[in-house]
Amino acid sequence: MRIAVTGAAGRLGGRVVRLLADRGDVDVVAVIRRRVPAGTFPARVEVAVADYAEPPALRAALKGVDTLVLVSSDGPDAQVLMHHRNLVDAAAAARVGHVAALSSVDADTGEQRWDRVRNDCAQLTGPPPLALSEGLAAHR
Repeated sequence: MRIAVTGAAGRLGGRVVRLLADRGDVDVVAVIRRRVPAGTFPARVEVAVADYAEPPALRAALKGVDTLVLVSSDGPDAQVLMHHRNLVDAAAAARVGHVAALSSVDADTGEQRWDRVRNDCAQLTGPPPLALSEGLAAHR
């Protein structure tokens, strides 16, 4: 199984990358906006540079990926929704089978951003993704 994690240079995305890499039974792709120093990720992790605002780079990063862990960006709603839509479109183009949406942003606000992501994913890839947030998941 091949799993891509966006926002991999951030706190939440980086933790997900390390947890998956520690399993040893999956191929992990760390999707980052800018190059990071060597040794940032475990040696067995593939690094793909792709900004949320660059659909061609996102499609290339997701090629051959079975599952996308979509770690949300932060910023104005319109920008974040465009980023999410770009990722969902790239995932659909790459025929990604599952999308897991994670975020620590707005975890306690009842934000409707994730409703839009779920709807976009459902229209493009079938069933809606599993939507979690770091803050909510920490209480399980």
